[in-house]
Amino acid sequence: MNNTQVEFIFNLLDKDKSGYLDRDEFCEGLIEFYHITDDKKESYREIFNDIFLLADGKGLFNSRDNKITLREFKNICSLLPTETKQTDVIVGTVAFKLVDSNNSGKVNKKELITFLKKTGIHLKKGEVDVLMDSIDEDGDGKISLQEFMLLYDL
Repeated sequence: MNNTQVEFIFNLLDKDKSGYLDRDEFCEGLIEFYHITDDKKESYREIFNDIFLLADGKGLFNSRDNKITLREFKNICSLLPTETKQTDVIVGTVAFKLVDSNNSGKVNKKELITFLKKTGIHLKKGEVDVLMDSIDEDGDGKISLQEFMLLYDL
């Protein structure tokens, strides 16, 4: 996706023309943009909300201000996979890449804890271990994209 396309989509989502996307504009706008059906809206609303929380403030010149700027939106769009047109894979991949902060292709326990905290979930160490074990289907101690996508009912 080129800069012109990204800016066009950003402006389309920016309903109030404020120059940034609040959480509602971001989540509801993407639900509309991807033509999400009623039976899947809640699941997508959850993952779009998590993407919003992970992307807000990500980057050298951005602050955590509960708004997505054009720069932050461009960062999100840079994570879009090009090899698929399946909405669930596109959205899941973006969320996964935001969580996989060391770009290893797997989410480790530290990254999982950071993800949980940024999305407002605070677990004790033992609870994190149980969650990690329940997600990590192949037992390698890390979460793959496929395992991560099981967190969301897309």
